[in-house]
Amino acid sequence: MKTNGLASRSAFTLAEVAVGMAVGIIAGTMALSYMRTSAILLAKNISANRSNNTLRNAIDSMGDRLHGALTMPVLIDTTGSVVSSLPANGTVGDSQPAAGVFYDRLIGDPYVLIHPGGAGLLASDSSVSLKRSISPYASPPIPAPGDVLLIESAPAEMRPRVATVNAGAVNGNVQTIALTFTSSLGSAISWSVSRPKVARLVHREALLVMPSGTRRELRRYPTFEPMPSLNDSTKYSVISNEIGSQGAEETPFYLTTTNAFENKLFKLDLRVRVIGYERVLATKEANQFSAFMRVQTVIPIRSRPK
Repeated sequence: MKTNGLASRSAFTLAEVAVGMAVGIIAGTMALSYMRTSAILLAKNISANRSNNTLRNAIDSMGDRLHGALTMPVLIDTTGSVVSSLPANGTVGDSQPAAGVFYDRLIGDPYVLIHPGGAGLLASDSSVSLKRSISPYASPPIPAPGDVLLIESAPAEMRPRVATVNAGAVNGNVQTIALTFTSSLGSAISWSVSRPKVARLVHREALLVMPSGTRRELRRYPTFEPMPSLNDSTKYSVISNEIGSQGAEETPFYLTTTNAFENKLFKLDLRVRVIGYERVLATKEANQFSAFMRVQTVIPIRSRPK
């Protein structure tokens, strides 16, 4: 049939349609592959940056607290119990790994005890008066309930914990403060009136990796004496909720000796894995990429023993 003398041709042939579809599929596949690769790279970069920031923040936070520790930290497990000690005398190496540590953070010193008369403090005494300087060059803070007063030459197990504080008047650059404790001293402390007796104020804190759902979180307990309920969210703050949950990640704390003279150090082996893209990257972590970030370091302690 002819129209105006011209043949009518309004459709593509099967071969043309096949070629067009093939070109469209190839172009779409390339675009999809590009978008997928870009999305994975974005997830990798964000995860790496977040892991690095999370790890640095955790290290900085712990380092700031541990630098103020008066003595070496004590290793504990997720129940708060002491779990490990340093290797035997003369043995070089690490202790067993632990989920956490507690330590005495130095609050202030020196405080001068006021002699109560007689030979000194009795084992049954549950209060003491002391003086502190208010000079801008040496001004330890006023004690607070929950702080512990470590008295010079007292037995190591004597840890009177402050119950109430009565700050007295200031006389010159000196302020007198009366303290009552939660219990009696338990041991007598004798000294001469002519010889000053000094004390330090400390507060026990803890760092602990605890289970939280399918992950683990690094917590700081600002008061660990007496030990609080470890799962009471009002008793701790979360440093990081992105601690991994595989093997050694649950126990990042060590004590170590470096030579036969027992040079003792505090060691940290911390690994985090950020939350957000773990499903996207789950199949990529075996041989291509890991969202984990790990740091092994030694944190200096104020009074590192030898």
